[in-house]
Order: sequence, then C-alpha cells, then structure tokens
Amino acid sequence: MQWLVSLGLLVAVLGWLLALHHRLHRLHEELEQAWALWVRRTRRRNACLALFLRGLEEEGRRDLLPAARDLAALAERSDARLAADGSSNGTAVPEAEELRREEAMFSRTLETAVAGLQDHGDLAGHDRLLDACAQLCLAMQRGEQSRQLYNACADAYNEALRGPSARLAAPPLRFFPAPRL
Repeated sequence: MQWLVSLGLLVAVLGWLLALHHRLHRLHEELEQAWALWVRRTRRRNACLALFLRGLEEEGRRDLLPAARDLAALAERSDARLAADGSSNGTAVPEAEELRREEAMFSRTLETAVAGLQDHGDLAGHDRLLDACAQLCLAMQRGEQSRQLYNACADAYNEALRGPSARLAAPPLRFFPAPRL
C-alpha cells in the first residue's frame, strides 16, 4: 500500500515537471523565434543602410558623410555581433546592455543624418536616394516592431520563470532569464 502512495506521488511530481517543462519550452521557442526575426530585420536594416549610404555618396552629399561613416561603423559592428552570436538569444545581461546602447546610438545618428538630408534643399530628381531612404525607414520600423515583439516574449518568459514552481525547477531544466532589447 505504501508503494502505491509513493508511486502516486512520483507520478504527480513527474507530471508537474513535464507540464512546467512544456510551458517553459514553448515560451522559450517563442522567444527564439522573436530573436531570429529581430536578427533578420536588423540585418535587413543594415543592408538598406548600405544602399542609403551609397546613395548619399553618389549624390555628393559630403555634408552628411561624417554621420554616414559613423552609421557604417555601427552597422558593421552590429553585423559582426549578429554573426558571432548566431541564432541564440543567450546574450548575457552586460552584452544586452551594450547592444541596447549601440542600437540607441545607431538610431540617434541615423535621425541626425536624415534630418540633415531633409533640411538641405530639394530632393526632387533624386529618386534612387529617396527610394533607399524609404527602404531604410521601412526596415527600421519593422526592426522596432520585432524588438517590441522580442521584449514582449522575453517579459512573458521571464514572468513564467518568476513563478514559485519555476524558481525551483527551471535551473535544473536549464531555463534561465532572457534579457530585454
């Protein structure tokens, strides 16, 4: 009789662990998909930026070239980080903080370049530059949407990890908190 009670407890504990693992695994998969989407869209943004910078050079916009060089350097660092990181969102919190700082710097520098472009004269007849600028703006908007999606997934995943049962079982099951972008 005692072994039936022990067996019942064992089955209950295993069922609880499997349910917890399934929930955390599902949330982690959603987080990985959101990360992969953000990576793809960031690479697309960097490719659109290269077209935009080439358009600036072709149009002879020397007044914007210092900002353009800064943007190119930031985009190269971003591409290098994404290539080194692969498809994993397992960035440590300090790396995530550095990533957030670089992305904010990238946005500020790009805003400066676009504002300078808007402030300096007529862009009629510069279809190629305008098209590259439009593509870049669209890529940046989609990148922001994917960043928000990733952060929402990270929040849901981290909230699940804060539950009392998850705090006990998550570390042995190799589930750890995800940083926000």
